[in-house]
Amino acid sequence: LASASQNSGHFREALAAWRRAQELDPGDPEAPLQLAFLLATCPDPSVRNGAEALALAQQIARDRPDDVAALDALAAAQAEQGRWDEALASIRRALAIAEQKRIPELAALRERESRFGRRQPYRPGS
Repeated sequence: LASASQNSGHFREALAAWRRAQELDPGDPEAPLQLAFLLATCPDPSVRNGAEALALAQQIARDRPDDVAALDALAAAQAEQGRWDEALASIRRALAIAEQKRIPELAALRERESRFGRRQPYRPGS
């Protein structure tokens, strides 16, 4: 439900669904990751919450230091908070791991690295 809502542009519903998924299964690693990324990157500014995104993403990255998606979410949250040097360091670490593991999201990660280098946060579809 959360993914479907988010993909169809119903961001408030997606936010509620990710929060509910996290409540229902606190051990699920995907819900907090998706929640952090949504809070950091949502095109709707009323849904974005950089401080909450950063707190979530920092915890996830501490628990999963070599996880590309966790580092990507951390970089997005850092960028949303205007922490450009940290965002670049995080996305570059994600890129290095992705290249090593030959993960297909390299182009998207490189595009985000470019945005962060220009001091622009990431917004899907922009």
